[in-house]
Amino acid sequence: MNERDLLLGSVELKGAFTKRKEKRVNADRYQQGWIEWKTKSNGKKACRFRYWVQDESKSGEWRKAATPWEEGLTEKQAKKRLRDLMTAKEQELPKPPPVAVANEGLTLKEFVESHWENYQRNRGNKQSTRGSNSASLKNHIFPVLGSTVISAVSPTHISNFFRDLADKHLSTKSVLNIYQLLHVMFEVAAEHDLVESNPVRRKLQRPQYRHKKMPIWSAENVQKILQDVPARWKVLFWCIALTGVRVGELLALQWKDIDWDAKTISFGKSFWRGRLQDSTKTGQERVRHMPGSLDRILVKHLEGSKNIGPDDFVFCRSDDDSRPHDPDDLRREVLYPVLDRCGIKRTPRADGFHAFRRATSKYLRKAGGLELAAVQLGHKRMTTTDEHYNDRDMDDLKRAAELIEGTFGKDFAPEC
Repeated sequence: MNERDLLLGSVELKGAFTKRKEKRVNADRYQQGWIEWKTKSNGKKACRFRYWVQDESKSGEWRKAATPWEEGLTEKQAKKRLRDLMTAKEQELPKPPPVAVANEGLTLKEFVESHWENYQRNRGNKQSTRGSNSASLKNHIFPVLGSTVISAVSPTHISNFFRDLADKHLSTKSVLNIYQLLHVMFEVAAEHDLVESNPVRRKLQRPQYRHKKMPIWSAENVQKILQDVPARWKVLFWCIALTGVRVGELLALQWKDIDWDAKTISFGKSFWRGRLQDSTKTGQERVRHMPGSLDRILVKHLEGSKNIGPDDFVFCRSDDDSRPHDPDDLRREVLYPVLDRCGIKRTPRADGFHAFRRATSKYLRKAGGLELAAVQLGHKRMTTTDEHYNDRDMDDLKRAAELIEGTFGKDFAPEC
């Protein structure tokens, strides 16, 4: 085998999210290069080739360069194109680009406090997301990896971390959240050229997780709840049942968000851990139609309230306390007792106010189709609605069987 064959054999394809990097590492006269992939808006895959060039504005320094995006290349063709490009660059770049040392010795904890904080701020991550991330970092990641130099973290370190994490007996969903957090963190580190590649590998460390279907209330159960709820809470319960919004978004509702003439309610904020968030979970304002019954009970609620200024909350704690209700208190002290009185079995972590959204989705899917259910719930993708908010019952199976029978063979069925 000649030298060129050995060099070509050193090309390795690595995957990370939608980018795939291919590095060519061997003799000193060869630099590193890689392939980046993306899926364009037309659904076609495209790639470009990245490599190093000398930075003419800074003596002795290097910067990244890229070829234009190309469509229609297979992975094999792209690999060959990269090899050809690196061969062409051999004479231009006789020495490999120097390794950046500006952040040499940066620990994982120091990375989080600097680059990662900037990333979250630039991305506009919600306070709830940042709070969850901070808890995972403080309780699980920092104690094991926080003092480790980030460039020294290897796939083996990550595998050992998840092996030890199993001893804490966390839920699979919690472990998956930690995995996803680490994966994105090291992607950001790679973008800053702090690590050569992402040590968090899907095939090695990602936990197997299957979403557990939540129980869905029937329409009869929802009606029982609305009839049994104490008079003080009827308007709040009617609103959450008829709009299908999240409880945090409903509690953040202010009188100025209701358009009495247009018969609409706008949900653009959320209430989380005692603080008002300036956006919903998805970051989008959602407008809901206000049907006649909801219009009437809200008008009556307005007439009986003292806190009726534009910025006052529709559902405040009392006439003397204008703060929104605490959702946890409402669940424990109001919703759960109603469920018990109605004889509705409670499933842990499944029968909170979110159960109203699942009931709404199931009914709308049956009556008007999956798209209508996704629209009402405010989901960007119908797959989210179908996977997390629907189930298939015997009515669906019966209807499917009868449709098949009516189409393919009812008139031709043999006589018994």
